[in-house]
Amino acid sequence: MGTVFVVLAEPGAGKTELLKALAGLLEANRTRASIFQNKPGLAGAGTLVIDAMDEVARIDTAATDKIIAMASETPAATVVFASRSAEWDRSRTAYVEQCFGAKPVIVHLQPFNDDEQRQLFESKFPSEDFEAFASQVHQFGLGPLLGNPQFLILFGEAYVESGRVFTSKAKIFSDAIRRLAQEANTERPKPKLKPPLDAIIAVAGEVFAKLLLSGATGIATVESLSDRDFPYINALCRDASNAPFLIDTRLLKPSDDPEEHEPVHRIVAEYCAAAYLVGRIEDPRDRLSLERVLAVVAPNGVTRDELRGTVGWMAALGHQPLQLRLIELDPYAVLANGDPSQLTTAAKRALLSALDKLADLEPLFRRSDTWRRFNVGQFFTPDILGPVRKILRKPGQLRTLVLELLIDTDASASLLPELSVLVRTTTTDSETRKWVGEVLLATGTFNPAVEFDALVAEGSATSLEIVARWVTKRGVESVGAAKVADLLDKLSVLYGTPNRRHRDGTSRYFIDRLVGSFTLDEVTNSLDALTTGFVCTCAPKHAYACTCRYGKSKILGRLLDRYFELAEAGPHDPARIWQWIRSLHFQGNASTERSVSVKHLVANDELRRDLQRRAVEGLRGEQAQNAVIELYSGHAHSGLHMHLGDPDALSQYAFEHNMLDVWGSLLSGHNFWNKEKGPNALRATQRAQSQFSPDFMRLWVRRERARREYWRDERRVTHIRGRKRRAGKESAVEANSRAHLRANLAEIEAGRHGWWLTKFTRAFLYHPAELESMVDNPETPLRALRNCLPFVEPHIPTVEGLGQRKSTNIAKILLAALIVLYRDGVDLTILDPRILAAAKTEATSSYPVFKDSEADGEAFEAALDAALFKEPGSAETFLRAYIEPQLAEPENAPQHVYWLNNKPAFHDLRATLPMEWLERFPQMPQEAMRPLFGMASHYGRREDLIALIDWRCSDPLFDSGNETEEDKRARGRRKFWQLNAVLYRTPSHDAAWQELKTDPQAIFDFEGRLGRMYEREDDDHPPIAAETIYKVMDAFVPVWPKVHLPSSWGTGDPEGQTAYRFLRDCIWRIAEDAPERRIQVLDRMLPDARFADYHEAMLTMRAEAQRKLALQDFRAPRPLEINKMLEENDVASVEDLRVLMVEQLEELQRWLKGSETDPLVPFYNGDKRVDENTARNRIVDQLQGQMKALGLSIVIERHMACGNRCDITTSAILEGRNRLLVTEVKGQWNDELYSAAAAQLDRRYAIHPDASRQGVYLALWFGNGEKVNGLVDARVTSAGDLKARILDKMTDELKARIDVVVLDLSRPTKLPKPPRKTSAKKAANT
Repeated sequence: MGTVFVVLAEPGAGKTELLKALAGLLEANRTRASIFQNKPGLAGAGTLVIDAMDEVARIDTAATDKIIAMASETPAATVVFASRSAEWDRSRTAYVEQCFGAKPVIVHLQPFNDDEQRQLFESKFPSEDFEAFASQVHQFGLGPLLGNPQFLILFGEAYVESGRVFTSKAKIFSDAIRRLAQEANTERPKPKLKPPLDAIIAVAGEVFAKLLLSGATGIATVESLSDRDFPYINALCRDASNAPFLIDTRLLKPSDDPEEHEPVHRIVAEYCAAAYLVGRIEDPRDRLSLERVLAVVAPNGVTRDELRGTVGWMAALGHQPLQLRLIELDPYAVLANGDPSQLTTAAKRALLSALDKLADLEPLFRRSDTWRRFNVGQFFTPDILGPVRKILRKPGQLRTLVLELLIDTDASASLLPELSVLVRTTTTDSETRKWVGEVLLATGTFNPAVEFDALVAEGSATSLEIVARWVTKRGVESVGAAKVADLLDKLSVLYGTPNRRHRDGTSRYFIDRLVGSFTLDEVTNSLDALTTGFVCTCAPKHAYACTCRYGKSKILGRLLDRYFELAEAGPHDPARIWQWIRSLHFQGNASTERSVSVKHLVANDELRRDLQRRAVEGLRGEQAQNAVIELYSGHAHSGLHMHLGDPDALSQYAFEHNMLDVWGSLLSGHNFWNKEKGPNALRATQRAQSQFSPDFMRLWVRRERARREYWRDERRVTHIRGRKRRAGKESAVEANSRAHLRANLAEIEAGRHGWWLTKFTRAFLYHPAELESMVDNPETPLRALRNCLPFVEPHIPTVEGLGQRKSTNIAKILLAALIVLYRDGVDLTILDPRILAAAKTEATSSYPVFKDSEADGEAFEAALDAALFKEPGSAETFLRAYIEPQLAEPENAPQHVYWLNNKPAFHDLRATLPMEWLERFPQMPQEAMRPLFGMASHYGRREDLIALIDWRCSDPLFDSGNETEEDKRARGRRKFWQLNAVLYRTPSHDAAWQELKTDPQAIFDFEGRLGRMYEREDDDHPPIAAETIYKVMDAFVPVWPKVHLPSSWGTGDPEGQTAYRFLRDCIWRIAEDAPERRIQVLDRMLPDARFADYHEAMLTMRAEAQRKLALQDFRAPRPLEINKMLEENDVASVEDLRVLMVEQLEELQRWLKGSETDPLVPFYNGDKRVDENTARNRIVDQLQGQMKALGLSIVIERHMACGNRCDITTSAILEGRNRLLVTEVKGQWNDELYSAAAAQLDRRYAIHPDASRQGVYLALWFGNGEKVNGLVDARVTSAGDLKARILDKMTDELKARIDVVVLDLSRPTKLPKPPRKTSAKKAANT
């Protein structure tokens, strides 16, 4: 089935428990990915099970790929990875395939069903009522989450803690945490100074937050064990005195080491950590800001995969400003995790708007999470239905997601008009319509009868499945029996044409569920309605060729099965059943295991025979004969077929009722083929019956005469006699052989009889179980083989001759002899090397002689190798002598180049011989060329391979133009090398490509190398360049347009389907290149209308590349660094330093505009602004004190590479290494204002190895009196306008790494003084 498996599941689905059980069954060790990356030696030769692949990325985003590569290099025969589904994307699957050379088997854990949920609940909470618990859970729309075992347990804990009454999802989690925070050991004495429960939960939140942010696994209770994965718990707590009480709760569980503990589950850690962080961020007395936290949670604006759950809970527990910021950061994380029903109305609207934008930028934004079901509680409130309606009108994955979440919500009733239109719209995709159908079905006010007629009249597979599901759930009475009969009649078309391959991908399982929901009355009424007037209308020449009854018979067959399920005990009305069954027409027989009706009729002799009598009633002539034939193995219902005693009963009935033609069709003849000889009771009865009537006698005589004439047919008689003669000859040969063996036993056992040696060898190697039956003494063959070497020695062929398959029978005799001697304990090194070499050419452990122990075969071959290849270079000499003559042979000659890969004795030669042979034998058969090329790619020097490809591409093409076989082979060889030139991007690849792309059929050559069907273990795996995939798409998309693709596929598909399917798969291989190159190619393809059909894939890959690019230089801070960041305001990473710089500049801005001391004075010389450098220096002067207090160094005009100078650099020591934040300053007047962020800051300064490709771009705004970017621009009137214009000029990738700050240094406009008021008295005097 496979050697590489990837187990994906949502959090809490039971991956770890499954892997523990799997490791136990396979006798393998389960190891965490974080441990394996440091201890790859843990892997043995059996099964390697690596858990928590998603968690390792929290420390190093590149670590996941590193672990995959390391696992592929271990000797493990089977590798199993496990990860959260949301953190595993298509590019990672492609990387696994690239490393292992085989497609991984992707396994999704299915949620628990109702019975499994009940079992788990009752085992964990034996004194509780599952029904009452489930009712409370469903009341809050959390029913779908019960399929997740961890959620079920958490909800159970919360159920007990809350007094068995729930109020909200967030409260459920809060209660669950309180329950888990209680003392785990109830028998343990309570300490006198135990802190309150809230204090323990607070400590848990603090510890879990620091573990999650740092990517650590758990905590150590002994300081000497503290390391990166298990830091010392006291070092993470503000108040270490509460730490021991946390360890005693169920919030932690023991790890592999007794002194190490982990969070009981990641979901628990996420909730607690989120509550802790939100509490601190929203506390006005706390210095910790949201942006500082996000610098670690979402470096460069991309949420770390393993922290998306924490982000979701932070949004659920925070106030509106925090919610809006997290929605802006990662809207899907906010929706899919935590409790989005806790969001404010404004935040909910913002979330839907952000998801809409996300779906436009990344259509497949759910990644591997698409199969997951989760619940959003009371998220859909009436005040957000407007945006929901807008989403329902827009196709895409977001609409599907919203429909999933609308099921079982009160909001669906308010959306009935929109949903009704959507379910009837035939242009809507099938999957969406089915989801709409589910939403409608779960809406209590929905009446299925309203939409039923329109959907049945449409008659498509989708519309019929939707209404069938409605009837299944709501019952026949919801639409009426007549309409259900019409539905069943329509459903028959889904079975298509008989004897045709079913390839439209339509599932018909829902029909079984529909019929399975019927009551007995509903079944019988449906059978009556459907069989009334049911006859063949296609009128074929022969009845068996009927096609018009096929689909309806399938439906009726299922109804009959349901009838016998419900009415098994009877009584049955044979007349009514015959009405149902008489016209059914099937293409094959159904077994009793597959059909309940067949099983029942086979078991009920009385009913079956009654129906058989009705089947022949009143028939004469050919009709009677055909009816009887149908009862044996025709196209009728299989329950009518004849069983033991049926022919006797029917024959008797026909005789009694004078049904002459029926009786004659049942006449039993002599069965010459029956092994059991004896009287035929039926024949004897029928013969006696023929005596009672002249008509019956005449018919008997006529049939007997016809049978005798048939058996006298010369062809049949000759055939029987011929078989007897052959059997006699074989028996005579066997007797002669045995006589010859006995007469010449001494010579044969001495190994001097070639014929017997060949016979013994063949039996010994291929049929060892038959060896004893050939001889009187089982030791005879072994003695012959043991003693044959002197006799065979003069005839030993050369290795070169054996390579050309000459005298291989001698080599096999020698091999069999050596196996016997090896098993006798003979040292093979004492034998003639020519004997050993000849035997080696046939040696393999796959012979049946080794079937009891393949290891025995491998041990024998290893001993043979040790004896044969004693001298240095002897293995190479042997292999050259054996293989090289084959390489000079024409196509289709046997090839053994695979020996280099399969036989350990030759492994060392893989680095040199494949390359040499590809050079020396340019005309070698392609069957040898491809595996040799694969080995040269794997083990040779890449530069030599590139040179070889170009050399072969330059070879002249010898083409006679007569389409000879040699011409075709020559073109095939040329195309092989041209293809490699393109895939490996050699210097001559452009010339090769220009020739390849002109041939539309060349797409199938690319499919043979890049397609899913043609991968082989010995294939090469070229580094796929995004540019190469672009060329393939650019050349072949216009030639091979979009066609309908059935769900199944194979080698016999039409060329159009094969080509289009390959293109649909091929484009995803762009994801195998580096992120920068992916983005360049995708940005070129996205605006191209030719690739519109691939738009979804391209946008998704671009988003994945952006995420990878944003995180590729990120390394999670160590636990102690996170602790210092949270407790001492220290810097934890370059991202954190960047945020800190932005915060300091924002604080400076507030001071500049709000201080009463007019701090803007240093930025002006009188009424004129200072220059750019002076302004920068003034800013640094202001920042210096605060930065120094934080232990940071800030420098101006720092020397960078290539003689460049960076305006401001801020440095910090992180993990013992100097880290740098670069800042570029530009005044608004600078003519490089809009380009400097990319051209200077990003390309000159941020490339510094300590800068992590990040920086701050600081623009200075002095007001409207200054030019903007060297020009007068009336559109820019404020610092905010300037920032928006700068950001508009930056790419999305640049915005993620570079923060833009515009410092407003403009002076407020001086207002004219108002005129002085004249007093009333003075005015009166004037």
